[in-house]
Amino acid sequence: MIELEHYIPKVYNNYEKKVIIILTSILFIFIIYWVSTSLATEGNMTENCLEEPGPEKGGGWTWFGITMGVSTRSDMFETFGEPEKEPMVYHKGRDQTECSYSYSLEESNLFISIINGRIAAIEFLSPDYPLGKKDPKFSDLINIFGPPDLVGYNTTYGGGARTVVWLDKGVQAVINLNRFPYDPEQTMVMTIMYIYPMDEESFIKSLLSGWYSEKRPESDVLDLAPMDPFKWED
Repeated sequence: MIELEHYIPKVYNNYEKKVIIILTSILFIFIIYWVSTSLATEGNMTENCLEEPGPEKGGGWTWFGITMGVSTRSDMFETFGEPEKEPMVYHKGRDQTECSYSYSLEESNLFISIINGRIAAIEFLSPDYPLGKKDPKFSDLINIFGPPDLVGYNTTYGGGARTVVWLDKGVQAVINLNRFPYDPEQTMVMTIMYIYPMDEESFIKSLLSGWYSEKRPESDVLDLAPMDPFKWED
């Protein structure tokens, strides 16, 4: 006759071991799947950045011999050499892939964005160099380009930041509403991006509008300023 007080613990121990083995196996399979998926995704991202150039976009600003909407990835490598890091990759729908490369130059740190095989934008993290002035203000941009076509919330830099866009000039910048009342002569320029000219519809549909939003970011609870706090003359 089996003594239950000895049998039950043995059955329980065996059951516990089986559960541990099963859970361990599931975890191992999950790790293998995650690693393989990550590698596959990274491979696909890299392949997207190697695509053949699409049609030219008409030609915008030229910096360092690189023309927005015209120059290619090969032109970038020939001018700046190999990038310091792997590109950051963004997608919008099925027909747009943006690969953003970073370079550190004496003039400024740069982000160079390639969309569908063509260089679409050069972002200067220090606006001093392209604007030829130390600590430029929003009023300097207005003096050069005129009043902006669009003023919207910024999705990257947080509360108090606004994205301003000159569509026909092919320029967008991030400004900081650091003082009230909001005066262009006191509003700092944080960064500036040169793109190629386009209409508003094309801009909104493009990955280049990633900085711009007409909706206040939910995280900016302390940003009480209007989307466009400036008074523009008609």
